[in-house]
Amino acid sequence: DIIACAQIGPCWAHPSQPLGELLFSDELWQPLCANYWLKKAPRFHLRSAAREVTLYTAYPGASWYHMFRRELEDGRRAHLTREELVSLQWAPTWSAPRLQPLRHQLQQPQVVAFAFGEPRPPMAKVGIAYEVRRLQSWDWL
Repeated sequence: DIIACAQIGPCWAHPSQPLGELLFSDELWQPLCANYWLKKAPRFHLRSAAREVTLYTAYPGASWYHMFRRELEDGRRAHLTREELVSLQWAPTWSAPRLQPLRHQLQQPQVVAFAFGEPRPPMAKVGIAYEVRRLQSWDWL
């Protein structure tokens, strides 16, 4: 709701205006971020100083509003990054869980395979093709 209000666009919602300053304040957005990210995978929760440091490092000088927007955009990404390829845990799966929303079962998977000599995370096997999909929790399946 707050994002919708902020995107209406009248001058009162501009960050330089008193009401706009309130709409975009870190005092408002930090708890909103914490609450929203509780619905995501645990590694996205804002419960530790380490997560805050990660956000401040990824988005130097950004407000909590802008961090929220960027994380939301990143959560829509459908392909793993190079860092994720080697840092996430890998295990074979044979079918999509029934509890996942239909759109994630129909989403085109990214196919990932690891070659000899290439960095790979523990549990990832060489020569196995993994189908990877993004979940609503922003985690990968």
